[in-house]
Amino acid sequence: MVVDAALNGRGYSVLQRQYDGYFHPSSFGNHACTPAMKSWTAAQLEMCAICMALRSLEPYFLQQKVTLLTDNCSCLYFHKLPFGTAREKKIAVY
Repeated sequence: MVVDAALNGRGYSVLQRQYDGYFHPSSFGNHACTPAMKSWTAAQLEMCAICMALRSLEPYFLQQKVTLLTDNCSCLYFHKLPFGTAREKKIAVY
């Protein structure tokens, strides 16, 4: 799963390795950011995009191993961050 977020919106693409050895898209989606989201940090936007992607295909991801590709390195340490806002706590619980 490839995820990216920006101030304009967030999106994801789910890729599967085929018999030819290449990754091919099997699903994708995007959402525009609301005016309130424009004040979020890059890490919050990226984690929101990850949650959006996981929720969209939740039954599939519960049965498969998922590899996540993102350009935001703070998402790697998300489990170590102190959660200050209710939004961050809700994302962490999911």
